[in-house]
Amino acid sequence: MKKLLLLLFITPMIGNSQIQQNGNDIYYLNGNFGLGTDSPQLLDYGHPTTTLTLENTANSIEFLGNRANALESLGWLIFFNDENRALDFVVVRDDSGNSGNLKIRTNDGTGGTTPSNMKERLNLLSNGNLGIGDSEPSEKMVVNGNLLIKGDNALILTSPNGTKYEIKVDNNGNLYSSQSLATNSQLKNNRPTLYPNPTSSLLALNSDKEYDIEVYDMAGNKVMALTGNTIDMSHLSSATYIVKALDKVDNEEVSYKVVKN
Repeated sequence: MKKLLLLLFITPMIGNSQIQQNGNDIYYLNGNFGLGTDSPQLLDYGHPTTTLTLENTANSIEFLGNRANALESLGWLIFFNDENRALDFVVVRDDSGNSGNLKIRTNDGTGGTTPSNMKERLNLLSNGNLGIGDSEPSEKMVVNGNLLIKGDNALILTSPNGTKYEIKVDNNGNLYSSQSLATNSQLKNNRPTLYPNPTSSLLALNSDKEYDIEVYDMAGNKVMALTGNTIDMSHLSSATYIVKALDKVDNEEVSYKVVKN
């Protein structure tokens, strides 16, 4: 490692082709340094220059550290933008001493070149816990901040029996859950979900089928009857109702208890 650092230090002072060797492909060419290649250059990836090229069937760069205390750095990979430290990867010793934690940091906006100008953004502990904005995540993922799920996407949770459920929000801000599309093979043997529940107006069955739908109050009085897979309960009083839906194709009936706000 010391020899490599020395080569990297003296190379700019001795010309474009002073360090050459074909046997182990240690090379200096046109300002680029190569290990395992005699033509260190970046292929056409749209970047103007390359400083170091590694070429082999299995490349690696080893950082050898000897640290006695937890959170001491074992190695740094640092990216600079002009004279400012833009981003770095830091591996620090963990409590056991047998592994390391990875920290990804970006400049805090003040510029500068020192570690004090950097702010931790992501921490991957040696136990597999990931922290975003959290330096000591106690769970598999800890997010210190808002988590935004865009579009018609869902948070997917798995029940103890292995069934996946999607948690989504409708246009009225109501949360509802349904079996994940990832388990469509199971949906055939399970009843459709009626959502959102509770509701202030509209209800929908997560199915493309047509149903004969009847709505009853808790006294057993029929208050609505319709055909389709959506129900507008906006005109009903706030109360609890029983919704019965008959699958017109399979002639199977499902029922739900619904709270109308």
